[in-house]
Amino acid sequence: MCDDYPNIVGTDTLKRCWLFGYCNVAGTSTTSEDLDNVYRLLDADLRPLTPDHTCERSREIFEEHKQLAQEYLKVQTEIALLGQHKNEMLKNLSIDNLRQQQELRKLEDEKESLVKLYRNLKRQLEIMKNKRTTNNPVNNCIPTISPAVSGNNGWVVVPRQDP
Repeated sequence: MCDDYPNIVGTDTLKRCWLFGYCNVAGTSTTSEDLDNVYRLLDADLRPLTPDHTCERSREIFEEHKQLAQEYLKVQTEIALLGQHKNEMLKNLSIDNLRQQQELRKLEDEKESLVKLYRNLKRQLEIMKNKRTTNNPVNNCIPTISPAVSGNNGWVVVPRQDP
């Protein structure tokens, strides 16, 4: 069954490993049949050699190698999944950076337009002040008021102003 799948080279094989329950990263239980087949997902040079069934030590080494193969696939799966998570995070980070750059550009444009508006209004105020001073001579701008004189009978005499 496992010989039909390509050797472990990318995330496709790791996904198959997850789908068929060969890897026990998430804490799911595996059967001894799963353990017997998981090493077949590895490259040929990483697979444990067939044991000599007449030698007990050879069978022990073979079982140990099968367990190591399972651990190897677990680690490779974790690496691949963490790599995918990292890529997703980098993608989100670049989207956030792009959004922040657009917001910064928008705020800088708004600041520039407000500075232009301020300068324009300041210039208009200066023009209005200059017109007021040139249309009205200085002595016409400041009216002269003579002091009020109070009389003996309680009346206050206010001198008349010329328009």
